[in-house]
Amino acid sequence: MRYLSLGLIVVLAAAAALIPAPPGRTPSEPPSLRPPAVAVCPVEEGSGRTTVVPVLSTVDGEGGLTVFAGGDAIGSAGYRTGPSGATTIDVVDVAAVGTAGALVESPIVSTAVGAVVLGSLSFSAEACSSTPERVALVAGGSTSGGHEFVVQLMNPFAREAVVDLVVQSDAGQESNERFTSMIIPARDSVIVDF
Repeated sequence: MRYLSLGLIVVLAAAAALIPAPPGRTPSEPPSLRPPAVAVCPVEEGSGRTTVVPVLSTVDGEGGLTVFAGGDAIGSAGYRTGPSGATTIDVVDVAAVGTAGALVESPIVSTAVGAVVLGSLSFSAEACSSTPERVALVAGGSTSGGHEFVVQLMNPFAREAVVDLVVQSDAGQESNERFTSMIIPARDSVIVDF
């Protein structure tokens, strides 16, 4: 038995010397942590108004615009920025809808996207919001009578969103239950009139 044990030790030592060691472990590439290259824009078509979405990028690349309302994507179109890195998208060519939202997918994160709403007697231009944002500050309104202040809350995602609004006026913080736990349905928008 003693010779058998000694023989087994010699065989194991020889095997350890002759079998090459496995290659060392190399770490794999970490998963990409880049934020999505998307923006959410307000759009309005009809009632004498139309929306144009300008896209400005530092690269020649492809993207897409999807208009959403009522829980569904109601129209989409692809675009290419071209050598200049810029293009415009006429929303009326994508979906003729009233007040809605649009999700713009961009070639890279550093792309700037805006929304220009043109009317017969009105014009507004604003930067589209990159998503997701946990907190947003919206300033506006007037202390004189006869002015309307509305905010369009848009949710391009497949699940509903819950929003709490903190509203300040010249009288201080406004207390109104309609500003807390507002539900924005999936792929839809809600207009809040203050």
